[in-house]
Amino acid sequence: MENIFPWFSDLQHPQPIHVVWVPSKPSRYGTLRHVVPAVCSAGPYGAHIEECAFEGLSCCIKTSKANPQHNPSWVECTLCGQWVHDICVHVKAEDIGEDDPFLCGCDRLTQTICSLESNDWYNQLTLDLCKSLVNFKDVVEDTQPSLRRYVFNHDGFRMLRRSLRIGRYGPFQNDNLIDSILEELLKFISREKQNLVPDVYLPEVLLRIVEKKEKVNRLLAEKILLDYSALHFM
Repeated sequence: MENIFPWFSDLQHPQPIHVVWVPSKPSRYGTLRHVVPAVCSAGPYGAHIEECAFEGLSCCIKTSKANPQHNPSWVECTLCGQWVHDICVHVKAEDIGEDDPFLCGCDRLTQTICSLESNDWYNQLTLDLCKSLVNFKDVVEDTQPSLRRYVFNHDGFRMLRRSLRIGRYGPFQNDNLIDSILEELLKFISREKQNLVPDVYLPEVLLRIVEKKEKVNRLLAEKILLDYSALHFM
């Protein structure tokens, strides 16, 4: 394997991957070039271009035809072959060459779950530490396309709103900490946008903390919030 893909030897969490290889879209492609894994444990979507892996987590910026004004580029995982929008994973496709490795995060998963370094770390997290990891003002002023920002700024999307709300806390289960983050965010937000704090800006702060603490990309950060939210509801 190292002779074909030498960068795989540097994976932090190497493990065997079992896949079934199928044509990504038989009606359009018939060559080996377009044969990819049918399943990636990072998500049930992304087997072919035109289908972002973030759709499987209901957090792709184009979910339910959101953000129609944006046309993101595509990036393919070097390891499993699944596709993601560059905007969704917070990278620029033009910065990734054809021979450059790009991992969607599937190398970090064990039985579809990305293990945390320490669950207790999230329980003991303080507001000061959060502020040292994430600039709250930058979160509020960020203009990067966001599914949450679009959905909660437009009518409709009732089921999608409910799904995003259920999966927004992940391993952050300290109510006092959540309240403190909300209060801190309110300092940087105009009165007319304060209703967006719980559903748009709070999850963004939590996602950025997860990315830094766990050293994962945006796809795995979203998956961690979703998976660990579900565990707390069980």
